[in-house]
Amino acid sequence: MAGQNLRSALINKDKQACHDIISSNLVGQSLIDVVHEMILASASAIYSGKLILHPICVINSIKNFIGDDRENPSIPLMRFAIDYLSDFDFRNNDQDLLDKVAKNSLSETVFVGELEDACQKSNWEIAEKIMSKIFLASDRSRATLDTLTELALQSAPKHAIFIYHLLRSYQFQESKNENWTFIKCVFEQIRSSGLENVHAAKDITPDAIRQNVIQNGDIVYYSAIENIWNGEYVRSRGYKRELSYWLSNMDLNDNSKIELIDDHFLKDLEDLSFTILAQTIINKERTQKEKALDLVILESTSPVGTTEKMAEWMSEVRPDLSFPQTHCEASDIRIAYCPERVLPGNIVKELVKNDRIIGAHMLGEEAPEIIQMIGVAINAKATFRNFIDTMAIHPTVAEEFVTFKEPTRKNY
Repeated sequence: MAGQNLRSALINKDKQACHDIISSNLVGQSLIDVVHEMILASASAIYSGKLILHPICVINSIKNFIGDDRENPSIPLMRFAIDYLSDFDFRNNDQDLLDKVAKNSLSETVFVGELEDACQKSNWEIAEKIMSKIFLASDRSRATLDTLTELALQSAPKHAIFIYHLLRSYQFQESKNENWTFIKCVFEQIRSSGLENVHAAKDITPDAIRQNVIQNGDIVYYSAIENIWNGEYVRSRGYKRELSYWLSNMDLNDNSKIELIDDHFLKDLEDLSFTILAQTIINKERTQKEKALDLVILESTSPVGTTEKMAEWMSEVRPDLSFPQTHCEASDIRIAYCPERVLPGNIVKELVKNDRIIGAHMLGEEAPEIIQMIGVAINAKATFRNFIDTMAIHPTVAEEFVTFKEPTRKNY
């Protein structure tokens, strides 16, 4: 249930709802469902850019960190995943082409070779139709995904890291119902970046060059190739043919050395678990000034003066930062009070547009009689506009409630 709600919230770009879900003590199957939905969202994201930053690569990496401690999943990393996915739009018409093909041309005979030829010639519209027919003819199996994966590896320098993460994501909770989502994901990347020709196999394996890669090569790229190479896939022979070609062409003459930084911010971490390292790196990507500009919101039934008191306490703990009580709008930290009787997730909007009166105070003669009627108005959900549009009876004390136009504040 949590997973389905997360997918809906991501599509609707309701980031607050997403954060509420991942903060709801996820364990066991509920955690698996949520991670699965993040993976499916990443596979349907509309993306253009460096493939190493494709949502499927980012979310699969975070999935691996979460797997280190399933009983205590990293909330900071899951929030990072949600924030990353929230920047993208998602394909919502994947099923349309399948429905059209199933209705009009399912009886036609098609061959995998036709799909390969169409992709090689960049006839993408034809390739997409052939791909749909093959998928339906194979009873919606993963065979089409395997074919496209082999095609993508013809351009391994572009696609190997992406393909590795996609295959790992697919295997997380392999489901026949989701095959088409992953197939479309691979196809869209092939279409956007193009393909090279088929390559002849080379007599080389990842093991043969591992040490040279560690010294002078691209370790991330090599690791993706090695993991695909050692995986058990139906079309492993085709995968290895392409990967062997690219292994034989890896640049192992880069003599630049990895320099260790003595004062690197990760050096003094006592807990060197991958999850802690990942959280630290994500946090360090923001400057101290960016962190300081965070908005602190008190969401509770708090007595008058709580906001100011919190500001004082925080300024005592962090004297290196400036606060509103001393620097007003130029302060590093902003502090706001989250009012009562507003809809969660809609607070900022309601602060501007919701002028409902939620309380009133009065001191003076006849105050009990007057405040009783104010209570009736508040219970009827009267707004500020209702009050000031009411004719004032003059001269009375009560007229003050319908004549105030501007908010005022006095310090005593």
